[in-house]
Amino acid sequence: AGWWYSFDFVVLALLGTIVFQLFRKLVHTYQERRNIRFNQLLRIFTEKALLLNLALLFFFVLASFVLTDALGGSMKSALTGPISFISIKEAAHETLWPNVFTTVAELNEANLPQIIGSFGSKFVLFLAFLGIGLSLLPKKTTLISWIILGTSLFWSVFLVSSGAQTLPILRYLIFLALLIAINLLIVLFHKESTSYFHAFLVTIWLLGTIYPSTKGVRFIFLALPAVSVSAGLALGKLNQLLRDVSKKNLNISPWFATACIWLFIFALFNPVPLVTGTSSKGLLIKTKAVALGEVPSMNDAWVGALTSIKENSEPDAIINSWWDFGHWFKYWADRAVTFDGGSQNSPMAHWIGKTLLTPREDEAVGILRMLDCGSNNAYERLLNTTQDPLKTIDLLYDIIPRYNHNEAKRVLLAEGISPKDAEDVLDLTHCNPPEDFFITSQDMVGKAGVWGHFGSWNFTRAKIYNDLKKLPRSERVSYLQNTLNISRSQAQQTIDQILSSDKAANNWIAPWPGYVSQNWFSCKGPAQNETGNVTCKLGIGIGNVRGANGVIDEFVVNPERPEEAKLKISLRNPSTGAKINEIEGFINALVIARENSYDRFDYQNATVGFGGLLDVAGGNYRILIADPLHISSTFTKLFYLDGRGMSHFQKFHDTRAVNGWRIIVWKVNWEGEGIPAPSNEGRET
Repeated sequence: AGWWYSFDFVVLALLGTIVFQLFRKLVHTYQERRNIRFNQLLRIFTEKALLLNLALLFFFVLASFVLTDALGGSMKSALTGPISFISIKEAAHETLWPNVFTTVAELNEANLPQIIGSFGSKFVLFLAFLGIGLSLLPKKTTLISWIILGTSLFWSVFLVSSGAQTLPILRYLIFLALLIAINLLIVLFHKESTSYFHAFLVTIWLLGTIYPSTKGVRFIFLALPAVSVSAGLALGKLNQLLRDVSKKNLNISPWFATACIWLFIFALFNPVPLVTGTSSKGLLIKTKAVALGEVPSMNDAWVGALTSIKENSEPDAIINSWWDFGHWFKYWADRAVTFDGGSQNSPMAHWIGKTLLTPREDEAVGILRMLDCGSNNAYERLLNTTQDPLKTIDLLYDIIPRYNHNEAKRVLLAEGISPKDAEDVLDLTHCNPPEDFFITSQDMVGKAGVWGHFGSWNFTRAKIYNDLKKLPRSERVSYLQNTLNISRSQAQQTIDQILSSDKAANNWIAPWPGYVSQNWFSCKGPAQNETGNVTCKLGIGIGNVRGANGVIDEFVVNPERPEEAKLKISLRNPSTGAKINEIEGFINALVIARENSYDRFDYQNATVGFGGLLDVAGGNYRILIADPLHISSTFTKLFYLDGRGMSHFQKFHDTRAVNGWRIIVWKVNWEGEGIPAPSNEGRET
């Protein structure tokens, strides 16, 4: 899909070359004759160099059209591709679905110093900038050559300087464009023509890759071809200048000039340590350390788990999990997946995230059934009828947990959906689904903030965010007051917050719930305490509290009186770590997991944002600390409690990788032991 980069760069470079050639020829003709007749104008347009570039442009575009069409692509990408960078990190799509690209590591934003530093050496980038100007040198060394060299040297030094790196990105790009503009102005009035294509191509290439790199570090790699070619050309042009000077002015062999260039390169780069590996900063030392320290994510445990699915499932079985390892699943298990790295930025991120996050088994199983029946097509089909994204989401969440087809149909009919449309939707939500394998693995704990964010996506807030962006500034406050029923000052504060950046908007639309601890904390049970309480040593730092470092030392609760649960928080000296004082605090929420039931308690007087899952089954007391949304989630019950109390998830494969990370494969039992009646627990739009 990224073919349009090089296409756009080449087309723009050729257009720039053609326009400049025309303008230059017109200027020269006017200087000579002071007026331009039609036959002279015609001669300008039929000049050999100009016709050659026009032919190149025509056949390049024609070949691109033919090949793109033959390969099933669309030339529309050449226009829409560059524009897409502007919105690549926007929090919500126009359709209200979340933008998964905001969480992709390769799309982490980079600032100007990071972009320049990524080339390894400022000198390499300096040579690339220098090559832009030197590519305009005439074949014969004249005064113009030295003017171009001096201008290019000055401008290139500035562009890699520390001062330039503090400039806003758009201003920096303007200065980069001025490098070619000034040199083109110099050669404009010079009679001898030269090649302008390289200068235009490299400048456009760098402009077109440095800006996108501020939206995602992955785009820095796109600048490497232009930097490499231009740096090489700069050295070649410098060699040409030295050879001409040494031959004409110094009476020295041109080979001496070439030798000087190579000595100059060796002196700057000093490649010997790189080859011998004697330098701690050497490339070989670094790459060797990376190679020795790399532990492959794919291992025998994964191969075994996925092979087990392949050998013990029907060919139409579907694997569901978070998208990161989707390509592995398809290759080793030879089974379809709901989404993977190629389809990550899709509504499936919300559906799978919700499946993992919801505390309701009926909702989790209902979502999986819908995805296996028709992916997100049920939403699209219902949206065609309602023409309202929010109503469509609400209706789907109403019918998804309902196991009975007729009951779900009655809900749709009651909302004014025609019988035919209702049946079409239910074919995509309540079909006879294929086998489903649901994977929960250790790596997903660290990613919980991400899939939890998409799973808790608030579509109402996403709509408000999109509406605010479109509204005139004067109408935003009143719109938010009426929509959220808040005061004018609160509305203005909210607007300032969510429109300040894409990240702030994402934070407002949905939280990033994660696990405070990846493992259980052991606790002392009532039998080990005279008070009959359960006490759990935690040692969790919570940052600044009353000017001191706050540390949650202990969680105390009586399982029979959970409303009295409390935290013991010690305040420690920031410098010495010595204990200054001890205060009490209160957890946000607590779930007590018994043999066959879960009891949840939410506290109004919470002093910390996280909750706890207290496991009291079997007399071995332990607690897991996590965001309140996670302590009763489907993922937590499956991964941390081995599916306790779950009637639709049967353990299929359980193993540990070489690094100790656990991988559990669950087979979904569509019938289960009966789906509980739908409730509103965990539901938010």
